[in-house]
Amino acid sequence: DSYNVGTTATCATPGGLVTGNVLIAAVISRDGGAITANQSGWTLLLGDTANEPGIAVYWREVVGGEASSYSWAVPGYAHGVVLAECSEMDVADLLEASAVTRTYSDNATDATLTAAADNLLIAVAAVAGMPAVQADGLMAFTGSMSRRANLPAYYMVAGYADEAITTAGSYTRDASANATQWIKLVLLALNTASGPPTATIDDAGAGSDSAAGASAGALAETGAGSDAATGATLATAAETGAGADAAAGALASGLAESGAGADA
Repeated sequence: DSYNVGTTATCATPGGLVTGNVLIAAVISRDGGAITANQSGWTLLLGDTANEPGIAVYWREVVGGEASSYSWAVPGYAHGVVLAECSEMDVADLLEASAVTRTYSDNATDATLTAAADNLLIAVAAVAGMPAVQADGLMAFTGSMSRRANLPAYYMVAGYADEAITTAGSYTRDASANATQWIKLVLLALNTASGPPTATIDDAGAGSDSAAGASAGALAETGAGSDAATGATLATAAETGAGADAAAGALASGLAESGAGADA
């Protein structure tokens, strides 16, 4: 995880990347406004950034010689990045379906889309709220989704979750946080090349938010086994000051705040 000041959100590239796999970048901003990649090679899957909180999801194929970190220009204030490596993805036709919802005066919102068999379902959610939101610091997801990253930031909390889909159909998923503010959920169904996606596990370091007293958004995966059918790690996620993101996707999460903190 890393902290940044100003209008640049940066996240270290996960180690051990496999050529041909896909990197997914979920970039979240407390404020609305354009979110753009500073390095070439990223393709926008979905961007909903006109209003707060802003969410943009990018992807790139791993081709070797990846940079040690990637960054995005963001509107400023609190922002975060999740980088996830996914295998068995169909790079020729990655996006199957997408949905976005945004509500106010409620602590939850849901989105519905139609997924194909063997899709990877990804959810990115954020609440733009008051400091109490950051203090609670938890984004929850319903259904069979596994939360892979949690980003409690100053005036914002965000989360990233995924789920391997084996049967085609309509899927509704819910995201919630302990806040009565604007909450947005982006739901994506991604196509795989051959069967369910498999997991690659890596470690991510974490720091702390000295100004707000919040955990830096690292998750420690504990009490886990593995699901051979989906490759997803079946783990209980526990918030810690330093830990690891283990995922059928999430390998590293970045949390940036323009108001406080230094690079960890």
